[in-house]
Amino acid sequence: MNAKTNVLWSALMSIMAIFMLQSAYAQPYILDEAAPLVYPQAQHPPEIDGVMDSIWTNTPRYPMAHVATGYPSEPAGWYDMSGEWRAMWDHEYMYFFVDIRDNILNAGPDYNWDSIEFYSDADYSHGQDYDGLNDFQFRIHYNDDNRSVTLWTNEKGPIFETVNIIWAQQETENGWTAEIAAPMSDLLIDPEPGLLVGTDMEYNDNDEGAVCDHKIIAFGDVELSWSDPSYMGEAVLSGWMASNALRVVKAPAAPLIDGEFDDAWKNVPVIPAGHYMSWNKLDDFDDLSMTTQVMWDPNYLYAFVRVWDEKFVRDGSGDSDDDGIELYFDGDYSHGTAYDGKNDMQIGFVYQTSGDPLAPAKQVGSTSGFDLSGVVQASKKTADGVVLEAAFPMSLVQIPAVEGSVFGIEMDYNDDDDDGVRDTKLKTYSKTDDTWQNPSLMAPAELVGASAVAVRERGGKATAAYQLAQNYPNPFNPSTTIAYVLDRPGQVNLAVFDMLGREMKTLVNGIQPKGKYTARFDGSDMPGGMYLVRLQTADRTLIRKMMLAK
Repeated sequence: MNAKTNVLWSALMSIMAIFMLQSAYAQPYILDEAAPLVYPQAQHPPEIDGVMDSIWTNTPRYPMAHVATGYPSEPAGWYDMSGEWRAMWDHEYMYFFVDIRDNILNAGPDYNWDSIEFYSDADYSHGQDYDGLNDFQFRIHYNDDNRSVTLWTNEKGPIFETVNIIWAQQETENGWTAEIAAPMSDLLIDPEPGLLVGTDMEYNDNDEGAVCDHKIIAFGDVELSWSDPSYMGEAVLSGWMASNALRVVKAPAAPLIDGEFDDAWKNVPVIPAGHYMSWNKLDDFDDLSMTTQVMWDPNYLYAFVRVWDEKFVRDGSGDSDDDGIELYFDGDYSHGTAYDGKNDMQIGFVYQTSGDPLAPAKQVGSTSGFDLSGVVQASKKTADGVVLEAAFPMSLVQIPAVEGSVFGIEMDYNDDDDDGVRDTKLKTYSKTDDTWQNPSLMAPAELVGASAVAVRERGGKATAAYQLAQNYPNPFNPSTTIAYVLDRPGQVNLAVFDMLGREMKTLVNGIQPKGKYTARFDGSDMPGGMYLVRLQTADRTLIRKMMLAK
């Protein structure tokens, strides 16, 4: 090439690189970053081994979809850096499952290396500075054999008991996964359904072996949660129960089947599809992603399916090689390995080039002999894909319309981008593409009562729990700060004792209104060693240990 050709070629490659970065990384995003994320309550604890248990498949998935500004380079695509997390809770732990795609894994000791950062604000105080009470950031590192946890609170307390965090990791085909259990007592969360907490998730990616090359974050485009907790998002600890079976909630009212997301769907759990049958033909996560919501009433089983797909193709007879949604039902969860001709069925909604984007329901796979004329459906193209809203008569799917009924279910999507045969398939539950001939691969689902998502009105803050934070700094010499929270007014005594139970100093003794407080303790005139700080009100007592280092 001559010099002019080289210049033109370089310019063309730069333009192509910018385009690829803008399009190839446009994975699906948190649909409404101003609304609380939903962290369901865990029916039972997951096994902390870095492997996705079935209970995790029935929890919402939230992507880290923003590339943070200010880093040396942009990721090359989804395979270079992308990820999402799921979370659930019980009264002992907050659980997280994080799935990272990263084609170059580099281990190291700090934020410059491949690592996941978690953020928590237990009372969603949403302040612009870490409050020294319950605002935390902790980080775990790829390939850390010691399973250590690094804490950061912007140089303000409390001292988080990181040794109590349990976590495990697994390397995957495209990166790694991490599963974490963080004690509620250390997060200083007093868990109850409806509680709002601050939350955020970020990933540091090191490709070149020196510094962090790029970073993805969940909220906004600017990486500021590390210094300003008001940049965290918020999540509600939902009373909706995550379990091994999909809990299908009873409809508050029959939805209007028009392809629009109306209020009837507002508090219905969103179930993500997470199993790709092929990765090598996936351009990005806007190329293929899917979520499903399901609810019921005595007459119908309702489904609202949202698909992200950048290109729709119909070049065949409308079979599995063309774009389309497939829903599977096993009315009595007989769980057989062959379709029984009674209530095992696979229903397809295939893309069409005229009229509604999805053709009327039809029997596909191993299904035949059912009358689908009673299925009510509506579909609409969106800016980034298609939605399907459908109502299936209970008489068709043959599910007893009473709470406690168990049936089988699966939801998947066929994607064809370049004509000819299908490029890939995305399934919600099964890791193999055999559900069409083996109904035992469907997952269990159960009809339950009304939704218990219980999202608070936007702007409503959770009442701060009664708390005594760990003093900061700790160890200290000669002084330290002790922070505490009162959830109601009353007589308060804050005092320091030695390890024999002798009172050494009284810091607070009087009536205080509810709120957040700090007290300064100076141990200049005391010998070094371990001491106790006690917060006592009329009917409750909290104690923390602290170390005076001399």
